[in-house]
Amino acid sequence: MRPIAIRPTLVPPTVFGMPPSPPIAPPTSSPVRPPIAASFVRPHAGRDRTGDVPIELWRARVMRCLPLTELLPLRATSRSLGAALVTAEVLLARVDGLLARHQLTGLIDVNRNTVRFFNLSRFEYFLRFAYVLDQGGSEWKRMGMLLRLAIIYSMTSHSTLPLIVSALWVAANLPTRASFDRFPLMMGIYRMVGHLLADPTDGRNMALQTAGPGYFIIPADSLLHHCRVVPLADLPANHCYIESYDRHDPVVDLPTSRWVATDDIWMTTDAYDPPMDGEKFPLARSSFTSFLLSNIFVPPLPTSSQQASREGKSTSLPACTHIKADVGENDSRFLSLLGDALPEEIGALSGITCSRGNDIISRRVILCGIRPGETVAARLLVWGGKIELQTTELPAADASQPMNVRFPVSMPLFRGLLRRFSLDEDVIDWGTDRDRS
Repeated sequence: MRPIAIRPTLVPPTVFGMPPSPPIAPPTSSPVRPPIAASFVRPHAGRDRTGDVPIELWRARVMRCLPLTELLPLRATSRSLGAALVTAEVLLARVDGLLARHQLTGLIDVNRNTVRFFNLSRFEYFLRFAYVLDQGGSEWKRMGMLLRLAIIYSMTSHSTLPLIVSALWVAANLPTRASFDRFPLMMGIYRMVGHLLADPTDGRNMALQTAGPGYFIIPADSLLHHCRVVPLADLPANHCYIESYDRHDPVVDLPTSRWVATDDIWMTTDAYDPPMDGEKFPLARSSFTSFLLSNIFVPPLPTSSQQASREGKSTSLPACTHIKADVGENDSRFLSLLGDALPEEIGALSGITCSRGNDIISRRVILCGIRPGETVAARLLVWGGKIELQTTELPAADASQPMNVRFPVSMPLFRGLLRRFSLDEDVIDWGTDRDRS
């Protein structure tokens, strides 16, 4: 009779609320192969062994192939060997890999010198940070784009790079997986980094704040910006956001009231406006990312002192050149630019739209400032028959020179996009130039 392998009982892990491994079925005449995380431990003479696999091979080859959720059962299989295999340094290496995968290296990080923060060990601190990094792919890519814009727009001027998500914040805000999973993924990701950003106009923290079930607030531009998550089931059947709805980056509805800061007290200037003509969602963004790019990650309005920076003087906020043209809201070219799909290479963040009812009423296209190495932010705004170009690029020549000479980085991008819709001459050559007006 063939000997039946005895499988060890796994100790359910308790760190960060990870679920225990599924129970192992009793042995049969055809033994079921145990999960990879459990199969390396075999009881022998009262001590732990790795079977025929050397521990160095586990570290060099096997562990790098295991997902994060498999590392904890591996650690739990043995109090001595498992803890020796899955260490805080192993998790830190996993953090480095995730940062590189999402192109976040140099943008955010953990405090690598942390040993223990009260009841939060170094291992648990790295584990919780790694868990959040391990969630989502495109969401973290968009967050990286937002952080690069934040750097250009001076939203990180009060901090050094990379932005450090401290053990204090992790202990207070990520006690369990459920504390992260209760938010839509993109909101949960922003929540982890938003508190590290500061409003460039008044220095206020830009953390995501909960204002009620499904309601959120972010301070920015001396205002409180409100948004409400709109479940897919709440959208009308023919709504323009139905097909593109993403539960990880959901549609948000905006109240039309404006909030202002008076000393240290936030107060509203008016009551919420009722929906127009009985519409259910009078003003909605296509996603939470769209809300951030439309309302939060925006270039500060240039002042006369900032305009002086165009002549070589440094200022604390980036100056922004504006070119504006009114082509008419019924112009077929304008309507195409407002609603047509754009290739990703033209604007990696081009689906930034706002709707009133079932109609798209505005669009923003981010052309520059969102990729690694880019130091100039350039975006195009489309609304109400008008097209506006904004760039933080400093002019390379005076106002008498052509636009492509004055702004050699931004203008070719603007012209390339507008030429697709036969709008380049109307906007760039005949539009209103802020520096010349």
